[in-house]
Amino acid sequence: MPMTPDKNSQVIIDAPVLVLVGPTAIGKTALSLELADRFHCEIVSVDSMQVYRYMDIGTAKPSAAEQGRAVHHLIDIVNPDHHFDAAQFVRHALAAVDSIIKAGRIPLLTGGTGMYLKALLHGLFDFDTAAHKTVRRDLARQLVDKGNQQLYEQLLQVDPETASRIHPNDVQRLLRALEIFLVSGQPWSDHLRDQSSAPVQFKNIRLFGLNCDRRLLYERIENRSRQMLKDGLIREVEGLREMGYTSSLLSMQSI
Repeated sequence: MPMTPDKNSQVIIDAPVLVLVGPTAIGKTALSLELADRFHCEIVSVDSMQVYRYMDIGTAKPSAAEQGRAVHHLIDIVNPDHHFDAAQFVRHALAAVDSIIKAGRIPLLTGGTGMYLKALLHGLFDFDTAAHKTVRRDLARQLVDKGNQQLYEQLLQVDPETASRIHPNDVQRLLRALEIFLVSGQPWSDHLRDQSSAPVQFKNIRLFGLNCDRRLLYERIENRSRQMLKDGLIREVEGLREMGYTSSLLSMQSI
């Protein structure tokens, strides 16, 4: 499988690929390890925060013991001040899938960032905002000065369709949506309707979704949050700030 498929062609992957999805705290990590043991899988993380180094507790990364049970990809690959987006995820994920298949094993993609998974399986529009650093810096300052709710209200005015799919606290997607509008003059929702097809077609994919009673899920999320505090979440954030990673960084705003 080529690492960079030609824009006018689509690479087809016939090898089996597993995908495990579900809300946070549902038990994806535990089940992914069982699947990896049973089916000789390597795990590809589909998580926009676990790519960052030094953020272990707040991003609920698999522990060292858990990572020792199966090979994990796309964890701890960039520093917190690095801009990481869906396009970069797709490139890294395809490279990981390629290496896993060549090793004679089965890729298991799992994580909670649905936008990343959608970009991999269905494609994303060819629009790069990375060159417009001034816009990104200005939005980051507005986030610190005005707060995410005010930026969300701006998005409601210029792209209500996208705003309806984004929670005001999802600052990564919120800033991305505003950035796309400010740079292109068009709402993100319009771009998505015209997006290109995925560069890769997975012919033998099996997707599994986890769910449970909502009250039980909320209880699990609360228990996880309390455990994070016990495990040293506050100290982890303090350590990041001591290393120079400030609250203006997108990665720090997402914890």
